[in-house]
Amino acid sequence: MHFPLSPVELAFVIGVTSGFILALPVGPINLTIINEAGRSGFLKGLVIGFGATLMELVYVGIAFTGLASFVVDPFVMSFLELCSFVFLIYLGVRFLGLKSILNAVELGKTDCALDKKWRNRVETRWTPHSAFGIGVIRVLANPALLVFWVVVAT
Repeated sequence: MHFPLSPVELAFVIGVTSGFILALPVGPINLTIINEAGRSGFLKGLVIGFGATLMELVYVGIAFTGLASFVVDPFVMSFLELCSFVFLIYLGVRFLGLKSILNAVELGKTDCALDKKWRNRVETRWTPHSAFGIGVIRVLANPALLVFWVVVAT
């Protein structure tokens, strides 16, 4: 297949497109930026975004330099596949045993509550005193991003 773009231009277009698509899901950092920018002005939202970007770059660096090579090991990969298989079986059996769909909604609320509890614990331990710190701590309090980047790196 022949593209009219040079390889550098094609990489740029693919990078911008995939970055935009990955940024679409609204998470806690996006809501923080929107809320603070609306309340305190554009500059504060921009600085929170810079802090979040820095912490995201740290997660990307960790994923691409260390953890990705660890996950590629056949023993570790087999162990992770076994764990994910057992976890999915557990979820399937748990959902098959539900009496109504409302119980499934309550299960989702419990998971969300655990996520909020973790985030509150991190934010109370390291209280941010600046907009930049708010961005860094909000991303630090979301370890699912590290897991996401490890999966992308592998």
